[in-house]
Amino acid sequence: MKNKKSILAAVIFIAFILMIGGYIDKNNKILLSGEAYGQSEEYEEEGKDLDISVEKIKKAWCQEHNKKTIDCAECRYEVGVVFVEPKLIIKDGSTGLIKIEKATSRNMSDSLKATGEVRVDENRTVHIRSRVSGNVKKVYVDFGSKVKTGDPLFMIDSFDLGKIAAELKKAAASVNLAEETFKREETLFKKNISSKKDMLDAQTELDRAKIEFESIKRTLSLYGLKEEQIKKILTNNNPESKITIYAPFDGTIIEKHVVLGELVTPEKEIMTIT
Repeated sequence: MKNKKSILAAVIFIAFILMIGGYIDKNNKILLSGEAYGQSEEYEEEGKDLDISVEKIKKAWCQEHNKKTIDCAECRYEVGVVFVEPKLIIKDGSTGLIKIEKATSRNMSDSLKATGEVRVDENRTVHIRSRVSGNVKKVYVDFGSKVKTGDPLFMIDSFDLGKIAAELKKAAASVNLAEETFKREETLFKKNISSKKDMLDAQTELDRAKIEFESIKRTLSLYGLKEEQIKKILTNNNPESKITIYAPFDGTIIEKHVVLGELVTPEKEIMTIT
């Protein structure tokens, strides 16, 4: 057990030596360049910047024992040299713990396996809801579909929308009537047939009708109707009650919680695009 621990400690130490820039010479000595041998008094000034070559270490001389420092069992550690037992070296198919190879450039094939969590980019994710309640009449996309900005997602037939559309047509008619009344009163006033008060009353009624009309238009815009859809409501005999929801940006449908004929409300999340 003691031998195993010693071998393991040696392997860890050798791996560290090799990692910081050393190598094993033909005499099974580990040579380091840099800070490790910069601890030596002789190389202290040169080694501080990790710029001493391995050749200089090999030429270093131990004055105390009159031999090369790398061959001195007592002093070689000062220059970062470690002796490795021959049995630890893998050579000619023998067993061992250390394999010596020439340093070359190669592609790393090792991969790191780890657990993780796949998440969407919250800054590019939108949860689609309908701004009005209604029944789903059409669904144009499915889970996993790729969409572009402005692509239709689904269509809703809404009673609330139909009611507001009817109010818009009524408000438009009130504006037309108020305009005609004001023009008539203005003409009569200029001919001194009608009073100024009657003309001002007609002007006030026209302004009120326009304000109500614009207010209803704004409500329809908040529900998601575009300007051309609002104009279509005014030209159709039957009030428009259908609204189509469009994709706000390019992306992929990653969630879909709606089917044809389903009743949806503003509180229900229908789709998610990312």
